[in-house]
Amino acid sequence: MYELLEAGNSENRVIAVKNEGMEIIKIPYYFNSFHNSNIYFKVDEVKSFDKVNSDILDRLCSYFGKPIQIMISSNKKDVANVLENFGFERKRACYEVEVTKAEYCLYEKDDEIKLITAHKGSKEFEVCADLMLERYIKTHLEINPWTGKRSDFFNILPEKVVYEKKGDSIENLAFIENEEVAYVLGKDIDSFRKFSSNLIFNLFEKYKNIYFEADDCDEFAMEIKKLFNIDDNITWDTYIYNGNFECCN
Repeated sequence: MYELLEAGNSENRVIAVKNEGMEIIKIPYYFNSFHNSNIYFKVDEVKSFDKVNSDILDRLCSYFGKPIQIMISSNKKDVANVLENFGFERKRACYEVEVTKAEYCLYEKDDEIKLITAHKGSKEFEVCADLMLERYIKTHLEINPWTGKRSDFFNILPEKVVYEKKGDSIENLAFIENEEVAYVLGKDIDSFRKFSSNLIFNLFEKYKNIYFEADDCDEFAMEIKKLFNIDDNITWDTYIYNGNFECCN
């Protein structure tokens, strides 16, 4: 009979699994109040799964009442194979990118694209933030749904947004923090490609390096990645185990 016990504290949470009084495994875990539909396990070594089986995973799902989420680097192929054998699904791959102008594919600006800047506290910034939150909720819905408040999202946004407007409509936008492109949104791929090309060109006028993350579930973030000739395909991958919540009820 498996027994689950809390073995950590409020700052370092650990769940211990025992069988007939013998400890099988201890798994560090945490919650994310902005994405509280899943329970997050900290696992990055194959040996962590030596004594784990599907029954244990189902009991953990039932204990927390949530799917299990594990994030690992794509170069941990041995861990990925174990997760997939247990029934985990890779739901997202995130590219963490640092680029230089030498890797940029385009070298001309389109002067017809007018980039407008707004700062936190302005009406224009708030409109952009609402559009970005709507997009963020959509792209995370099938992975780890947003469970935070509107104000929570606004608080984590950078202080500046750059956007393009047609008539009264904001069509493309990017939240920027110094040399980092943090969150992006477009009307469609074609118009966003032109907007982001100009944005990147302008950033390289100020910075030698540019940073951004591109999730493969976000077509606009991936479009920025396509603007560069880069060979590094290492990703930070998200695996989800839905399991059987009713296994021990």
